Amino acid sequence: MKGDEVRGAGPGGPVDGTGEPPPPTGRARVPQMVRAKVAGSGALLLIIAAYHGSGYSRVAEAAASLPENLAAMTGGLWLFFSWHLTVLGVAALLTAVVGRVWARPVLLFCAFVTAGDFA
Repeated sequence: MKGDEVRGAGPGGPVDGTGEPPPPTGRARVPQMVRAKVAGSGALLLIIAAYHGSGYSRVAEAAASLPENLAAMTGGLWLFFSWHLTVLGVAALLTAVVGRVWARPVLLFCAFVTAGDFA
């Protein structure tokens, strides 16, 4: 009976608005727009990491007037933050390239860590 059909459902089950049935379980893909935004965010994190790392020499010069242990710690912390942003940027880019639903927890983790860094 035509009135009993579920709107938006095809022979393989509900559709996602594209007219195609969903892919098999475990192989679901993230929408293209979301992947583009994630890739842009990852690229932005890599740019920020490079910019941040480029200031290391100025920080090392300024830290020279500090006691030796503080000078070494300042440089290490400066480079660690740059490395941290690099790892998050690469993880975001890989998540965007892979584009699978199972990558969402990785992306969520990256978002929380990045927000915590800048808070």
